[in-house]
Amino acid sequence: MPDIAYFEKLARLKLAIDKKSTASYAGPRKSARKGKSAEFSDFREYMPGDDIRSIDWNAYGRLDRLYVKEYMEEKEGTVNIFYDTSLSMDFGKKKKIDTELELVGALAYICISNMDRAVLRDMSGSGAAYNVRGSKSGFMESMKYLDNIKCGGTVSPADTFKKLDKLSPGVTFVMSDYLSEEFIPGQRKAGKEEKTSKALAGIIKKLRFLGQRPVIVHILSEEEDAPDMTGTLNLIDSETDARRKVTMERKTLDEYREAKEGFKRLLARTCRKCGADYIFVSTADGFDKIIFEKFRMLYI
Repeated sequence: MPDIAYFEKLARLKLAIDKKSTASYAGPRKSARKGKSAEFSDFREYMPGDDIRSIDWNAYGRLDRLYVKEYMEEKEGTVNIFYDTSLSMDFGKKKKIDTELELVGALAYICISNMDRAVLRDMSGSGAAYNVRGSKSGFMESMKYLDNIKCGGTVSPADTFKKLDKLSPGVTFVMSDYLSEEFIPGQRKAGKEEKTSKALAGIIKKLRFLGQRPVIVHILSEEEDAPDMTGTLNLIDSETDARRKVTMERKTLDEYREAKEGFKRLLARTCRKCGADYIFVSTADGFDKIIFEKFRMLYI
């Protein structure tokens, strides 16, 4: 994870959050109602990091669950960041999970620098959503939270979003290697590629329905993006333990590169068709290149 001095370079960046906010905290973005006189909008379930002063204790007395009140006024923006902690992310000389969590931390810092709220969500469902808001001390707590994240098991992003029924309007990042069966196309017809990934299209359409600007971040390790292996190898799927013996000769590498580039085109094409941003990231990319070049279209 980059140190705090590096994050200071990010303070001048601001994410383009076009949707009107209904968050329960003051901030620099305009909501449907301007001014300081708050108009009640809705309830949502309490998340770690929320201000306890916003808890509705009457609702807690009736329902035995914590809820916070949301209002319509001048508000902070909301950025949801869904990240993948499946075992496949624990791969590479520089592991994909390390690059992923560096990006999560950078985006969280950009948010709090602009008095916006970042909500971190593990797609494995192993923990509750984590709220990052309002202060540098809050960011340092989120760094500790990210440092404790470990990879394990499998993750189905498609299932995660099928179960999702509500998000505060804003920007949603979905970070993964997308190397699960639901995204990988079946047998192609000769000379033809799949037009779209149905699983990814479903995620994007759900997010747009929930008032989001979806950003699909596709992360591969350097070894996956540009393999240089040779000889006969036993390849082991880290999640299923499936094994395959492969002879890595020129023809095999060429076929792999063709399939990998076709997969990237499939995801990018799905994003264009369904209305999402697609950003491909290799663990070999420098952090400046990712944040200041590949993410450039996301800033105002």
